[in-house]
Amino acid sequence: MPVTGLGAAMKTIEYWMWRYRDPTSGEMRRTRFPLSAAEVALLHPKAERIEGTMTLRELYDDARDTVPGIFRHAGFTGRESAAAFDR
Repeated sequence: MPVTGLGAAMKTIEYWMWRYRDPTSGEMRRTRFPLSAAEVALLHPKAERIEGTMTLRELYDDARDTVPGIFRHAGFTGRESAAAFDR
């Protein structure tokens, strides 16, 4: 039986604000929300971290995706992020 609740294994993920060049206008933009490295690699491959904006989040190893397909328009399903941290 898997361990759940307070005794469950957790992993720590770094989330950052990112700076990227808008491909349409050529202007430098900033993400609205903090993203993990795996998430930003799919959305803006050449993005740069903005120093001093890191947030650490803990996630249960057996966490389920509760909003599947929310980023489907950008080719992101949410499963890529989890897979990136299993390596």
